[in-house]
Amino acid sequence: DGTPDLIVATGIDGRIMEHNRGAVELSGRIDTELSGARLDDVLGLSLDEARRSVDVAEPYEVTFERPDGDRIEVPLTASPYRDADGRVAGRVWIGRDVTKLRRVEKSLAQAERLSSLGEVVAGVAHELTNPLSGVVGYAELLRVNAVVGEQKRDLDRIVESALRCQKIVMKLLSFARKHP
Repeated sequence: DGTPDLIVATGIDGRIMEHNRGAVELSGRIDTELSGARLDDVLGLSLDEARRSVDVAEPYEVTFERPDGDRIEVPLTASPYRDADGRVAGRVWIGRDVTKLRRVEKSLAQAERLSSLGEVVAGVAHELTNPLSGVVGYAELLRVNAVVGEQKRDLDRIVESALRCQKIVMKLLSFARKHP
């Protein structure tokens, strides 16, 4: 009862014979609801599938919904226990709530993807800066020597568009840089 982990003993039929305080807390049920209940009903899992999985000695990941609507993620491990004649009489299941840990892992993965995206954006922005500077420079040189009229207006548009592109590149670089 001193551990927050779920510890449950089930018989061959999968019914809960013994459970600790952690099982009550984790499942969101009261003692009387757990005693005699089928573990697969409480945790919403197929015990046959779980038994096959735990025989491989890997934790069996289960996500179940508590009566209050919270979804809980628990890796379960199981060990058979034997009667006096050496026959398997049931299993002892142990599980730990890893819901918050999984959320943090997903957030970290998202942050890593954003960081990678920032690096790509920074690389693209740097690659665009040099050609844009050339476009702006040459367009302004031509504009100085251009005759008034349609040619000058077209060169003004080129310079204006290239400067807009440079602002976008600067915003991308600002996005990609780390800020305190």
